[in-house]
Amino acid sequence: MVISGNQGDQGGGLWSSLNNETTTLSKVTITGNTATGADGTNCANSCGGGVFAAGPGAATSLLAMHFSRLAGNTAAAEAI
Repeated sequence: MVISGNQGDQGGGLWSSLNNETTTLSKVTITGNTATGADGTNCANSCGGGVFAAGPGAATSLLAMHFSRLAGNTAAAEAI
């Protein structure tokens, strides 16, 4: 599976906010996605150009990647 060329406020390619659960990706390529921070989020440390795996109130949000590629994704710097 390929996730490419997408954009979103957070997690340009994939956004996951599960409470005490795990998001598992296997044989996935996530490339060329952009997190814009357009929702007013400060993206300096946390918008996740390719993957955003956390969220407000999430006790634990885990991400497991197997035989996958995460490359060439971008997130806006200081987007407010």
